[in-house]
Amino acid sequence: RKLKSQPSIVMNQAMISQPLQHLDEICAAEFSSSTAAKPCDVAQCFLDRLCSQDEQLLFGTDASPVKNPAGASGSAPSAGARLPCLNELPPAAGVRSETLVKFRGMVQATLEPELYHRSAGLFRDRPPASQAECQLTDAEVAAAGGWASLLGERQRCLCVPVPHETGWLRSELAQRDRLEESELASLCAGLSVADSEVPDGAGKPTQAKKARLAGDGVHSWNGDSVELLVYADECGLKVHDLVETIAILSVGPVPSSDAPDDENTEQQQQDPDAPPPPSVFRLHSLSHRRLANQVLGSFVPAASGLLEAEDKQPEEEQQDDPKWSFLRNALLGVFTDALHGDSLAAEYLLLHLISAVYLRGLDDPTPDDNSAVSAGLVAVGKLSLNLTCCRAQLVRHVARLLDLLVPRLCRLPLSLGCLNSGQLTPKLDCDTCRLRPGLLQMPAHTQLVLDETALEAGRLSETGLANVRALSRLVSRQAVEFDLQMYRKDFASDLRVLVVSEGKSVLPCDVLLPLEAKNFVSQAAAEKDFNLLLEKVTLDAPFLREARRYLAGAGQLAADSGTYEIGAEQQAWIEADFVRRRQAARSKENADKIINNSAGDDEAEGATAEDLALRLVLCRLLTISLGRRRPTRAIWDRVARMEAERKRRILMASKNAPA
Repeated sequence: RKLKSQPSIVMNQAMISQPLQHLDEICAAEFSSSTAAKPCDVAQCFLDRLCSQDEQLLFGTDASPVKNPAGASGSAPSAGARLPCLNELPPAAGVRSETLVKFRGMVQATLEPELYHRSAGLFRDRPPASQAECQLTDAEVAAAGGWASLLGERQRCLCVPVPHETGWLRSELAQRDRLEESELASLCAGLSVADSEVPDGAGKPTQAKKARLAGDGVHSWNGDSVELLVYADECGLKVHDLVETIAILSVGPVPSSDAPDDENTEQQQQDPDAPPPPSVFRLHSLSHRRLANQVLGSFVPAASGLLEAEDKQPEEEQQDDPKWSFLRNALLGVFTDALHGDSLAAEYLLLHLISAVYLRGLDDPTPDDNSAVSAGLVAVGKLSLNLTCCRAQLVRHVARLLDLLVPRLCRLPLSLGCLNSGQLTPKLDCDTCRLRPGLLQMPAHTQLVLDETALEAGRLSETGLANVRALSRLVSRQAVEFDLQMYRKDFASDLRVLVVSEGKSVLPCDVLLPLEAKNFVSQAAAEKDFNLLLEKVTLDAPFLREARRYLAGAGQLAADSGTYEIGAEQQAWIEADFVRRRQAARSKENADKIINNSAGDDEAEGATAEDLALRLVLCRLLTISLGRRRPTRAIWDRVARMEAERKRRILMASKNAPA
């Protein structure tokens, strides 16, 4: 969208290309002493000036209330939608240090906080040597109240671009962040792309160009990690959080511990074609916000209105929301066709796609870090699904279909090569003091499809066994283990794990469901039918948009512990039903002991505590998927029928299994 006036363009261009100069002017004009200026006040004043001629919110029209650097509430308008976004820069683009940029990423690790000089180091890596504030006398320090009033602490996080974003989400976000060409030249003075210097057919600049650009203060962005510095008393960011920030970009050399030795440095200076010395991209945050874990952007519908309307009606008069019912039935139809006519598998798949951890065990020891989990912590609300009796073709079909519906998806084939050579969990590199990322580091509610049909006979190495244990820990406890060399520490995760296999998975999934293909003729026919289904779904853009909104909205409700509630009446008939099934199971067990001198099958009767916990999770997800807050007796009976049919299939599959 066009800017309102030319003076606003000039002003915003200067503030984007030279933000530190304007911050210094703000400190001198708005505050009596720069040492007394709080970072949040300076940043807020800067953002107010930046957006004085713009009515858009800080991060675009879909912005939620902004989290300011020191935790101040409220929403600040800005020209955020027109700022250069690091996520959308082309490979041949360069970005100039000390410019204003926008970045969207995932917190990969939290680093130790660092001290800075309030008067000269605000939003800078280091204070300039010419500033008189850096040479304070003892009397000036005493007059200011001591060094404690002159030094501040900024939080540090290592962030990476959001992993495993699906194509439709990247396209939506690119449209939101893309700048108009007329504004790109006038506003983004920090960008420097010289097409004449890029050889034909080359997507990236040469090493000589990189070195020359770095000497001019322009640095190539390679999509790697950045270090985010937050000027806040409480940062509020945890490992695996999604964050979007407007910040001042600072590009400098790596710390001394990570820098190359003197011999390599001299060689780089003598050879013009040698790669430039390594550098670190640091973002000094002026304002940041945590993003919703379900989706990025404005794709979450206001689903809570359905629940508020339900509270005003008695249970016998409550009805499912027509729009939600239509979308739910349409999705079930698509899943049923993709799963060869298996409607039960489609129902479980839908509940799996909206599952989320909403509570972790409260009776366990409290961890030191609010993002870490203790050894015995239990994740409540997860629903990992294992579809068995499947071929490799079905894995591809399911992954392609989900790629159109969910915001983030990762398909991982569990082959021997992948298990023995892959690094699934993060590990600290003692030589560089940096954390090597692991593949299982993903934002919450990322869809993880594990393909066990790729598993072949062979021997697992030590690395392979460690990776299997990491996957088991993720499935059973929703935790990712960080190897910090001296010790290991678990960090909370919340991934939707779908395992597709021929037989029962080696991973401890919550739901085991053998697939019953009712309309499968041949692989060629199945491939043709699925391509027709995918084409039909892809061409129906309104349905795709609403289906994504439905899954995102239901998932957001499932992640909220206050969305669902069970009253005294519901508790009474749930307890009565469990007692009845328990008594029936014991009667059958006693009869089996008398007749066959063998124990009965409690699990088949669904009378164990684990079975009750699973039914409660299924009932909660089914209730939320219907747009309701409280379960009804009909919903509970529906869950019971689903579980009875699932256990029948498991029994039949075990009888038909080869000896």
